[in-house]
Amino acid sequence: MLLARPRDLGDLVSMRRFDGRSAAAGLTPAGADYLTAGPHEFLWGERSAELTAAMFALQLHVFTGELREVRGGIGRFVGAVAGDTPVRHHVEVTAVHPRADGVTVEVSTGLPVTARAAVLACPADRAAALWAEAPLPVRSHLASMDHSRIDYVYLRTRTPLELRAEGRPVGMEVVTTPEVGGSTLGGVYVANAWADEGGLLLVTAARAAQAANLSDDELADRLQTDVEKLHPEVVGQVTERVVMRHHPYTPTFRPGSVLRLEQARAHLPHGRIDLAGDHMAAPWVEGAIRSGEQAAARTGAALRA
Repeated sequence: MLLARPRDLGDLVSMRRFDGRSAAAGLTPAGADYLTAGPHEFLWGERSAELTAAMFALQLHVFTGELREVRGGIGRFVGAVAGDTPVRHHVEVTAVHPRADGVTVEVSTGLPVTARAAVLACPADRAAALWAEAPLPVRSHLASMDHSRIDYVYLRTRTPLELRAEGRPVGMEVVTTPEVGGSTLGGVYVANAWADEGGLLLVTAARAAQAANLSDDELADRLQTDVEKLHPEVVGQVTERVVMRHHPYTPTFRPGSVLRLEQARAHLPHGRIDLAGDHMAAPWVEGAIRSGEQAAARTGAALRA
C-alpha cells in the first residue's frame, strides 16, 4: 500500500483496487490493532477490521504532516467561498424533484424553488431523504453510509508540552482498543501550534469507553486523569478544558463501499441533481472539497449538454 501512489489525495476512488478487503486483512486482531490503528481509530473511533483497505491506503499518504484547524471553524471557508452568492438562510429543504428542464426544490415555508440544477451538499442520510427518485446505485450508496462519533476534550496547558515515549517525542498517540481496559483515553494529539499562548492537547475518548453516557465534566475529568497517568509531566499544567462532541461525525467507508461510490457517481451526470459531501469522496476536508469540485464539473457538463 505504501508503494501505491494515489492519483488524488481527496478521492478514495483513486484507491478502489484495495476496496475488496478490510484494512485488517491478513493480520491477526492484535497485529491489526498495533500496526494499522493510525488516524482512523484516533479520529473516528473505527477499528481497522471495519474499514476498507482503500481508506487505510489513502491515509498513509494523506496524514504525513501536522493536523490543521481553520481558525473560527471550517464554516469560515464556506462563507468566504459563498460570499458573493445569494444564499437563503434558515430555510429547510424538504424534497428535491427532477423536471424535464431542471429541478423543483420543496421548502418548509413558502413556494417551491425551481432551478436548472441542484447539488445536495448534505450528509448521506439527508440526501437520501430529499431525493426519493435517485437512481438505484445512488440510493444504494447513500443507504450504505453510516457515521462515526467522536467525543474529546481540549486541554490548555500553561506551557507548550512535548510528550515523550521511550525518550522520543510523540506528536500523536493512539491507545488501541485492547489497551483501553478500564480507562477512557483513546488518543492524544499535541496541538501546541493551534494555541496563541501556552500549549494545547487534543484528547479523544475511546469508543469502548462509551463516552456518550458521560457528562461533560465526567468526560473531562476522566480524560485528564488518563493523560496525567500516561504523561506525568501534564500534572499541574492544565488551565482550561473544553469538551467537544460530534455525532454524526464522519462517514464510515467499509469494505465494498468505494466501489458502490464509484457506481453511484457514474449515474450522476445523467440528470440535473448531483451530490457533494465527504461521503462522495473521502471523510476529511480535502474529500469534501474535492466532491464539490466534482459535482460542479458534472453539473456544468449536464447544463452545457
